[in-house]
Amino acid sequence: MQHPNAIMATSSADRISTAGSYQPYQNFRIQTAGGNIIQGQLNKIRVGEIMFPYDIPTVVQNKNDFFAIGVLAIDGATGTTTVTAQGITLPPSFYTAAEIVTAISSDLSGTLANLTIAEDPISGSIYFVNSGTWVGVGTNYVYLPLPAVNTNVAGGPYANPSALWTLGFKNLYSATGFNPVLQGAGALTIGIVALIPSGYPNVAPYPVINDGALRAMVGTPYNGRYTDYIDICSPTLCQAQYVRDGNTQQTVIHRDLIARLYVANEISTYQSDPTGDRPFVIHRQFKNAKVMKWTADRSIDAIDIQLYDQWGLPLPNAPAMLIEDLDTIALGAIGFSGSRDFAITFLVDEPGAEEQNENVGYRI
Repeated sequence: MQHPNAIMATSSADRISTAGSYQPYQNFRIQTAGGNIIQGQLNKIRVGEIMFPYDIPTVVQNKNDFFAIGVLAIDGATGTTTVTAQGITLPPSFYTAAEIVTAISSDLSGTLANLTIAEDPISGSIYFVNSGTWVGVGTNYVYLPLPAVNTNVAGGPYANPSALWTLGFKNLYSATGFNPVLQGAGALTIGIVALIPSGYPNVAPYPVINDGALRAMVGTPYNGRYTDYIDICSPTLCQAQYVRDGNTQQTVIHRDLIARLYVANEISTYQSDPTGDRPFVIHRQFKNAKVMKWTADRSIDAIDIQLYDQWGLPLPNAPAMLIEDLDTIALGAIGFSGSRDFAITFLVDEPGAEEQNENVGYRI
């Protein structure tokens, strides 16, 4: 039987009431002046509806804006090998597959000239190819794309964002592993994707690549999203629960999850679903909403909301993007207003008749 309920509506816009009262939109607490938000006997709280503008760019500064390419320059006649690395930095912005390919291609010159990046027109996957051909007289290049994630952080590279993961290569690297080790004179033991030229001999005196020697690497179909979902948490609204929430994220488990908002529509579509490579608005009415236990002798006096990305990290706030006519100004010299505000409607249930005490709630 459906119990009577009340609507408890909130918006991240309500976190700012006066000058100097700013709280970030991914971590704030709202307490109304002069009384409780909901007054009365309550026993359940449910998330009924969400309007959430997805304004997180494909590439976020200091999150997934960088990867490196190791370069083995090999003399075809002697096998003498020089090891260098070149960084690829992507300007923070929204990117379609074609746009991110163009941005990376602009850095592929000099020793990276034989490395080609392109988009497959059918699957939408992004791929790298070593387009060089082995020469006996001259210099040959082997390329080692490196995620450039700090392997000392919690969870290691796979539990943190990287530009190569955004491009779709996380599955490939998790299968091969990485940490290249140059052993002795020309002997290379490697557990990473190594893109070799056509005809590479792979014998001494040249570096012997024992694992991961490939001509090309192909990512999963590109989607342009920084994160696949947003975890919405509220320690305040979950405080009366006996059973706590959990997830399979390997490093960060949030125990006060009120909703996981997937960056997608609720229907199966073909190439018309929002992908995340442009801003759009998610609207969701929850058919199977989480029900949060509340105590009938306590009203609701505050709401707190925290937002996390798929890595368990706080959702980027005020994402910096290069905007036309501003791309010659340093990012630190531009004031960004950040993401649009989101809104959540909660349904608050009264106890059943057998659970009610004298009504001390809503009165005229």
